[in-house]
Amino acid sequence: MHCMDGTSSGDQDGGMGKRKPGRKAAYLEDNGILSRIPGEHIAAALKTLPDAETATIKEMQTTLHVPGTGLVTFTCKRFVHTHGKSRYTFWLAKRAETTGG
Repeated sequence: MHCMDGTSSGDQDGGMGKRKPGRKAAYLEDNGILSRIPGEHIAAALKTLPDAETATIKEMQTTLHVPGTGLVTFTCKRFVHTHGKSRYTFWLAKRAETTGG
């Protein structure tokens, strides 16, 4: 919504549209062909990674054969989510690229 002075209401109240300088919005990051890979194949790729709780590496790659696409290399990132005293560590697929073969 625009105000009389030409600004939008989100600009005045520090709304949800603001992000830290130098950071891209998540939807602007290049994810290769990840959006075209069916979820069950992404889940299968994540299951090939070591346990997220005990892993010390923050980013890993794994390769999996996806029917109709061929060999796909998944780049996965380790995340830790905390809420109060609870802590949940998990892998998230960040990018997928076809690999020759």
